[in-house]
Amino acid sequence: RKITHRDTGIHRAVKRLDLSLVTSDEELDRLLDEIKIMCCLDHPNVVCLEEVYEGENELFLTQKLCEGGDLFDRLEDQSNFCYTEAGCARLIN
Repeated sequence: RKITHRDTGIHRAVKRLDLSLVTSDEELDRLLDEIKIMCCLDHPNVVCLEEVYEGENELFLTQKLCEGGDLFDRLEDQSNFCYTEAGCARLIN
């Protein structure tokens, strides 16, 4: 979902995670560990997680807005389904 910061006008993407679907403490710990890892990623071909907001039963993850479609859809449209990181990067540029 596309959102716009009220003060700066910057567009971001937000993903809502419904925590009521998490069935165990172990599953919640794995989810939170993955979010922590995503916050630390710094790579030109990986969309970085910007901010995380916590609601009563949900988490909201904000990240840079990438327009132009889903990488997986573009990969499926290619005849050869074996790609290197560099090949994927060329598809999205």
